[in-house]
Amino acid sequence: MPESETYTVTFDLKGGIDNGMPKKLSCRPGGFVLLPSLNNTYKAGFVRDGYSPDGTATSGLLKAEMEFFPTTDTTLCIVWGDGSSPQYAGEEKWVRGVTVAPQDWKTWWSEYGEKTAFYRPDAGWYDVYQGNKELCWAAVASDMLLWWYNTNRDAVDAYIAAHPERSFPSFDYDGRGGSGIFSYFEEHWTDKGNQPTVGLNWFLTGNAAVSGGGLFRDLFVEKEVTTRTGLVTKATFNNVLTKALEENKILGIEIYAYGHM
Repeated sequence: MPESETYTVTFDLKGGIDNGMPKKLSCRPGGFVLLPSLNNTYKAGFVRDGYSPDGTATSGLLKAEMEFFPTTDTTLCIVWGDGSSPQYAGEEKWVRGVTVAPQDWKTWWSEYGEKTAFYRPDAGWYDVYQGNKELCWAAVASDMLLWWYNTNRDAVDAYIAAHPERSFPSFDYDGRGGSGIFSYFEEHWTDKGNQPTVGLNWFLTGNAAVSGGGLFRDLFVEKEVTTRTGLVTKATFNNVLTKALEENKILGIEIYAYGHM
């Protein structure tokens, strides 16, 4: 294709680092280019908001993987944001299904004035206790699965009823840290550290070399059950948290301290 018959879209990283992102794309007049994914770009302390002509959101934000129709040779800059969420500033927000009333908070250590929320059966949150075992990752996965079950109870119960050949654990929570799901993890996994994402994927899809998993494998065929974000900064934390709130998803936090959550 003669160069004179094409428009070229060049990408400016604005100080970011890329791992394989194309430097430019071309198309015929009237055609479009598919804006590259930003998953392989990085800039310390920032999150990827999209593209714009000058690198700011005020000039019109273009999202990655959307169709862009150039009318001339164009340079698009990556818009790097700080991850702040002004729409939620100063608000107390919980994920779907969770309610924590002011009266739920009680002083725990009066010497330091620390408070904790005490459990209510209709609060929608769970705190599975792993005891002295190294299964904190399984406790976190159990909390998340309890939330998933109780926010989709009718659909999950219908699925369980349709698969009597499978041995599902109880989706109960006793309000004191005990859970049928966690007991199921204890029955199938050795007492070693791991990651919540491994436990969730095993329980739902069965993609681990441990028996007993994949209880919902045909419900999540070719679907990404979990997403793990590492090296969290203030920017990425705000961005991931805001996205979870808006998309009605649950989050688990993993601390890099010998596998503890």
